[in-house]
Amino acid sequence: MSGSSDVSLTNTEGGMASLTTATPVFAACSFGGQILPITAFTVSGGAYGTTGRANFRTSITALKALNINLYDLSVSSGPSVEVLAYANYGNNTQPARIFGGEYLNTTWSYEDDLVEIAARDYLGVLVDQHRLPTRLNQALIQWANVGQSANSFGVEIQNQLLSSVVEAIANEFGLTPIVQLNSNPILGIQYGSVDRVFTTVPQNLYTILQTLALNSGYETFGTPKKQLYFGLPGIGQNVLNVAYKVGTQQLTNSNTRPTPVPCKNIEIEHQPRRNATFSVIVISQDFAKAKPTKGYATVVAPGIPSFTAGIHSGPDAISTNQALRTKGLQVPLYTFHEEGLTADQTSAKAAAIAMDIAKRAVIVSFDIDGYIDMLPTKQVKLLGDVDAAFAAMDFYVTAYQHTFTMPSGRGGGGGGGFKTHVKSWNVAEAALDKGGLGG
Repeated sequence: MSGSSDVSLTNTEGGMASLTTATPVFAACSFGGQILPITAFTVSGGAYGTTGRANFRTSITALKALNINLYDLSVSSGPSVEVLAYANYGNNTQPARIFGGEYLNTTWSYEDDLVEIAARDYLGVLVDQHRLPTRLNQALIQWANVGQSANSFGVEIQNQLLSSVVEAIANEFGLTPIVQLNSNPILGIQYGSVDRVFTTVPQNLYTILQTLALNSGYETFGTPKKQLYFGLPGIGQNVLNVAYKVGTQQLTNSNTRPTPVPCKNIEIEHQPRRNATFSVIVISQDFAKAKPTKGYATVVAPGIPSFTAGIHSGPDAISTNQALRTKGLQVPLYTFHEEGLTADQTSAKAAAIAMDIAKRAVIVSFDIDGYIDMLPTKQVKLLGDVDAAFAAMDFYVTAYQHTFTMPSGRGGGGGGGFKTHVKSWNVAEAALDKGGLGG
């Protein structure tokens, strides 16, 4: 597997909550290096096309008492103010960074004595940068790539390895690239060749990253530690074992590692019509050979007699389609068109799109006590009182949200606390085996 040598994304700081005794939770927000008296926050992890966001609440009275002027602090900090959120359990552990990014805006509500601060994660800056995904020569950069600074070296995509492009984007914006690929394809002329560019409209770099991930069967996201991950889901992260309706004693004595985490409000969606059995066709034109090209992929759900479950691509997909028609089984057909792809590239893109659609067939969401060690694509396994079919599946976090509210009232009561809501979808092992189909 190609990529960075250090792929550990596990957030070991922050400690662990006890299953048997109440564990105090401490949370803090840093604004331009200044610790703020926060009463509540919401942190949403970014993945699958979205960047992470955070919202913090405090009061005008509390800020004045500490002589903190957010406006002056933000103006004096320059064009970008770093905003961080930390959380930890108990008194003897190092706080873990659960959000890192830059300041967006603040709202002062004087009547309610309320201040709300909004921030986005480190990948947000990639959304601002609109560029043509190519670099013809140094003299043309500042004109060809809209939104690029004059002193930037740009991001070269002409016939580059996929990992090289991801690393170039990360390095230009001070992000640490973590790249974990099954294969490392050379990007074709759909992104830029020596003398032509088929993507002629400037795009933001985050869109380009997402397109690269979709076309090659990988996932990409940012971390609170200013890392850019690009690769297979779950690499470098511990499995999150969640248990539904399992007693504390059973959890404590469980042989499952890592130790299962109790969950509630679990919901499972099954969407077979559009996401379980279907076909994908990618139509293109290979300009180098002056001929049309097509790529095929077919996904077959388990349980259909005489058919092998999983993702079929190339000639296997064509024969599977014919067999489905012969059996009178009508399945959804997704057709895509993109110019400038070779035959191999259309097949790779069809398979990658099929993988992306298939993982939405089964979606699980649940609530757990605040879970610090959380990132997108983290693997999730279900335990306890759930159907065996769901317990056997491999889920990967697609979205999560941390919420913290300072307890009110004497003794820490009043409904406060630290909670995490998780949404994850099923990614079959057969799909993971096909990761990196762009090569």
